[in-house]
Amino acid sequence: MISPSIAADLEAVRSKLKTLERASHTTDRFQDQILSFIEQNQAQGHSIIEVGCYHGGLTAQLALVARTYGLDLHVVDIDAHYLGVAADTVAQCGLEGAAKFHLMDLATLVASTRLGLHVLVFVDGDHRYDGVVADIKAIRSMNPAPFACAFHDFSLRYADGPLTDVRVDRAVLDEFGRSVELLPIGEIAGESVILRTEPGEDRHYHESGMPEGVVIRL
Repeated sequence: MISPSIAADLEAVRSKLKTLERASHTTDRFQDQILSFIEQNQAQGHSIIEVGCYHGGLTAQLALVARTYGLDLHVVDIDAHYLGVAADTVAQCGLEGAAKFHLMDLATLVASTRLGLHVLVFVDGDHRYDGVVADIKAIRSMNPAPFACAFHDFSLRYADGPLTDVRVDRAVLDEFGRSVELLPIGEIAGESVILRTEPGEDRHYHESGMPEGVVIRL
């Protein structure tokens, strides 16, 4: 659960995000659990990395937790437009300066910047198999290794079309091994109506029985 010490500030940020129409596309349960994980493990490092920011709905919440606990937040995206929108979202939520924004991929950030020890690297960027593999290889090249990494849309699927190679789960299991310990976070597809388990007009769905996201302690 979210610590009472930041609950009121977090509610204010989420209210502002709704006003801006930039709420996170992750579920409320996912947001609560990933923020709680950072709170509980804040002493394990000095920074957080978010890979893929979209409109900054989760970025602003991460910025709040980072500022509260004296952590650095590094936001990485290869799309200048989304990076700019996310930076504006953070500022609109009263958290300007609580995050650093990097127009590059994770591998470039890791190779070019001294970042210290990370509490968490959160990957929610390119969900296609090769894109996720590239981010995982960048994570595994970090020295020292981050305390943990997390992945959103672990159960996401596309029924047909150009995105059938969206397979976060397969990339994670291929790179970390089938025996890796996965901590499920967020909703479980099929246990609520939040994650659709049948293809809609956009052809995406979530595989029944699988979690919205996972955390891996490294």
